[in-house]
Amino acid sequence: MKLKITPRHYFKNLFRYLLVSLFIAGLFAQKAEPDASAQGPCGDTYIVQAGDTLSEIAELCGTTVEAILNLNPEISDPGQIFTGQILRIPRVEDFAGPVVAISPDCGFPGTTITIFGSGFPEETSVQIRAGPLNQSASVTVTTTSDELGMIDTTITIPASVEQEATWVIVAEARVSSAVYTGTANDFNLVGNVPDPNSATTYTALAGDDLGLVAIKFNRDIEEILRVNPGLSATTALVPGEIISIPARERGFPQTTVSPVCGPPGTTTTFSGRGFPPGARLELTAGIYLREYQALPDVQVNPDRTVNTLVTIPDSAQPGEHRVVMSTSATFPPLRSSSNLFSVTPRRDPNKQSLYFIRPGDTLNEISESVRRSVSSILSVNPQITNPNQLELGEKLVIPPQIASISITPSSGAPGTQVQAVGLGFPASSSVTLGIARVGDPFDIVGTFPVDELGIFRTPVLIPLDASPGERWVIAALRFTASGTQTLVASNEFTITRTVLPANPQVSIWPVSGRPGVVMHVVVSNFPARSQVNYSLGRSEADLELIGATWTEINGTFAAQVQIPTSARAGEVWIVVVETVDEPIVQAISTGFTVVESEAPATAGVNIFLVDLGAGDIGCGDAVSPVLRAIPPTQAPLPAAIVELLLHKNRVDQETGLYNPLYRSNLVLQSIEILSGVATISLAGELNLDGSCDFPRVEAQIEQVALQFSEVTDIEILLNGRPLDDFQPEQ
Repeated sequence: MKLKITPRHYFKNLFRYLLVSLFIAGLFAQKAEPDASAQGPCGDTYIVQAGDTLSEIAELCGTTVEAILNLNPEISDPGQIFTGQILRIPRVEDFAGPVVAISPDCGFPGTTITIFGSGFPEETSVQIRAGPLNQSASVTVTTTSDELGMIDTTITIPASVEQEATWVIVAEARVSSAVYTGTANDFNLVGNVPDPNSATTYTALAGDDLGLVAIKFNRDIEEILRVNPGLSATTALVPGEIISIPARERGFPQTTVSPVCGPPGTTTTFSGRGFPPGARLELTAGIYLREYQALPDVQVNPDRTVNTLVTIPDSAQPGEHRVVMSTSATFPPLRSSSNLFSVTPRRDPNKQSLYFIRPGDTLNEISESVRRSVSSILSVNPQITNPNQLELGEKLVIPPQIASISITPSSGAPGTQVQAVGLGFPASSSVTLGIARVGDPFDIVGTFPVDELGIFRTPVLIPLDASPGERWVIAALRFTASGTQTLVASNEFTITRTVLPANPQVSIWPVSGRPGVVMHVVVSNFPARSQVNYSLGRSEADLELIGATWTEINGTFAAQVQIPTSARAGEVWIVVVETVDEPIVQAISTGFTVVESEAPATAGVNIFLVDLGAGDIGCGDAVSPVLRAIPPTQAPLPAAIVELLLHKNRVDQETGLYNPLYRSNLVLQSIEILSGVATISLAGELNLDGSCDFPRVEAQIEQVALQFSEVTDIEILLNGRPLDDFQPEQ
């Protein structure tokens, strides 16, 4: 994990590192069933805090940005998340049995394979068996697990084995009657391939001429004529005619591609030597003897070498042989063809693999590239003692992706439409879903496509005949001769009574300003954990949908909305918020009036934090101002209250002052000032560490408001009731 060391982020990221570390330690301390998923350190949801980024949230919650985006399809721009937004967090994998991976995962007979794995009993004999799929093992070796239960060994595929087969490698340890077995990712054995630079023969096809044959083999026509004295440059070729193809002469440039095999999409390194220094090299690539496409030219280095990357197209098919051919733009031209690249079947994105640390790698970046959570990678790599210090060349087991289904929301009325998202299913396949009360047989919902990454996403309707208090699940099903089998079930959906919330509200500030101003929007008294859309528009015109999010457990959310720069003075704009699912709840904000000019904006406000033991507030404390920079605004009082509520550090790192609001989840609902009395309405949950914190919080909010000359007194409301109603008993 990458820790930023700026003052603003150091302690927040340190806390995140410790939290994830403790969570991982818990994974090892507790036994779990294989192929299970577990709740991560953030739980099933996370509320975005000020300054959060998706990558930081993924690090904290032990998952990846991509996995978060998969569960939150309403996020159209990963860089645009806002304070108060509720994100659904995927569950993390928990591996109890051995996980074994190999590298490379393809090669010729005689290839040596590295085998790396974890999850075995410590310091125990482990037998490695390797052989073709559905056949007896051809190779058997024995190794010993280390003190962490890990194995690190090699095997060599015999040079005499049958080619073009899928090999399976199994590692097994036995302790008394217990058996610990791990099956590695598949090894694809490819057949011997011809050397494009060696002498051979070619059988002419219909439509062939000598020029086309020369292109296929990357030879000069004169070279072919030299070994075929009966031909001339104008000779018509007859289908079936045998033509001799000469070998390259001694000293021709040597070129290679590495690796020599892999699935479509593999990036290979094309290397060459022996070309004229500084020469321009024309490259073509494609299916050997069938079709080629031009690649960008490259320039030869002063040491007569050349290096570039060539990617095997996604359209390549298993069994194809691909080649890269080069011709120098000199006279006479120097030609060379690389070794052939054998295309193997596509890798299963859900299977484990072996990863070697490269320069500059971080665990966060690796987790994103392999689409696994940091937590799951750490859980199968106990050799990692410090996630921030990865050694160059160090081996990592990338764990398999366990199939899981998440549904959101997790509660609601009968007829609620939930979003079902599945991860870790067989790529480019289909999945049959069923729905049922917990413990009852499943009713079939339908069959849905799974994409090339093993993901599916579909809405599912909770039945209208469901009753309050019932728990429902959605599951992937398999049908066998003996009946229906449940492959994996979702989290539970709890049926609630249809109760409309009282007095849903949308508050905005400021309530006037020039075109382009950014408004703060706070929504309260909406259904808890419900998906909502929010729209913006002139009060007399059509509205434009500008965002979607989920309300918190207390029915609130906060967002920022920009008035268009095209707005004209005198126009009144409103924000409308509406739930997506039943029951439909809608609320409309007060109007925002567009003006031509406005008072100078405020760019700095004081928040007040607690100086413990320095006064007579709470338990002998005082409150002290701390200057904070804010975006320029014509509504500094709401901005100051929001800045205070967003301060989530228990102790301010710059001043050492205490913040009793650090555990609370509050949003500013509205502020009204009448005859100098500011009524500050808050919504959410007030969570304090003790009775001393309550007067400290009162003093914080009071002093934030009283710093503005137009305020002489304040009244604080929480969820529509006076704040004093929430004072804890002494």
